[in-house]
Amino acid sequence: MKKWWFALIIELFMIMAFAIIYFRFDVLPAIILGDNPANRFTTTEETVADSSEEQDATEQPFIETIYLTTEEAPITTITISGAGDCTFGRDVEQGYALSYDSYYDKHGAGYFFKNVKHIFQADDLSIVNFEGTLTKRGARQDKTWAFKGKTEYLNTLIEGGIEAVGFDNNHSKDYGTVSYTDTMDAFDEYGIYYASRDIASVYEAKDIRIGMVAINALTGGSNAENRLLSAMEKIRESSCDMIVVSFHWGEEGSPNVTGKQKSLGKMAIDEGANLVLGHHPHILQGIEEYNGAYIVYSLGNFAFGGNKNPSDFDTMIFQQTFSFQDGELLDTMNAQIIPCSISSVSNINNFQPIVLENDAKQRVIDKINKRSQNFNIIVNDDGKISAINQ
Repeated sequence: MKKWWFALIIELFMIMAFAIIYFRFDVLPAIILGDNPANRFTTTEETVADSSEEQDATEQPFIETIYLTTEEAPITTITISGAGDCTFGRDVEQGYALSYDSYYDKHGAGYFFKNVKHIFQADDLSIVNFEGTLTKRGARQDKTWAFKGKTEYLNTLIEGGIEAVGFDNNHSKDYGTVSYTDTMDAFDEYGIYYASRDIASVYEAKDIRIGMVAINALTGGSNAENRLLSAMEKIRESSCDMIVVSFHWGEEGSPNVTGKQKSLGKMAIDEGANLVLGHHPHILQGIEEYNGAYIVYSLGNFAFGGNKNPSDFDTMIFQQTFSFQDGELLDTMNAQIIPCSISSVSNINNFQPIVLENDAKQRVIDKINKRSQNFNIIVNDDGKISAINQ
């Protein structure tokens, strides 16, 4: 009886050992690796040949191939439009007749941008230079021109599809410091985004954060450079995806770009700006591309209540589309100008910008090309901007 049990135990151990060896070194690796068990652990040519014949004669193992595919993240486009000087109101010495105030009282807020609002309403962010104050307080400063208007005039921006303004210029304190703070309070009240000196602003569109900085560069010394560095440091802390810098600079009435404009514009881009918009000359100046970003040296006037009949009615809307993927700005330079006039009539400034067509459109394109001839861009006949090799 003892021998019988002993023999049975030995036989069971042998079966278990054989099963372990078989599954450990033969079947399981074949299932996992997809190769023939007969080919494993052979060294001689004869064994390999024999196993090959055996493999041909047996059913091949099933092997499933899984392909991993990755889809590219979608591209988000952000279109930004920039336009020139907007003054809503007047100098009290100009008189009421044919003033911005009179047109507002007669036609309402929707009158001024009715011919161009389709452009601003179709983009993602529109920015203009706000030149003047909105206040009932303060004393007129001792200067040639001093502008003020009513806070309700901001409805002009809202009706026109304009979301943001740059507000650091030589007219932002025309009625003293109180007029400066009153105007910013009005921006807050009407929901207008603004940037001014050390006050940076962030506008969000399609989950893209757009930082805005505005600097008055007409002050002497290195004030503009220091203000720019301070504002750029602050806006970078806001985790923006891109930055637009507005400068008030240059010489009034001059088509020529100054050395200070060039150095400040490039400094802004070196500090992280993706677009630079310029104002103050009241006429158009050239455009330059620098390190993958545009510097628009002067956008001229736009809805400018400060002059009832300026010598130059030509203006433009600069528009650029930026592309983002996974939150990163792609290397694209998709920009154009839209030639405009500051008035819808030719004999007087009626403060109602209009898009130009045909010969008038071409005149503005030719003007920008001439004033950009020392830079590295060209505006094509359709308004699209192309880089050129120098």
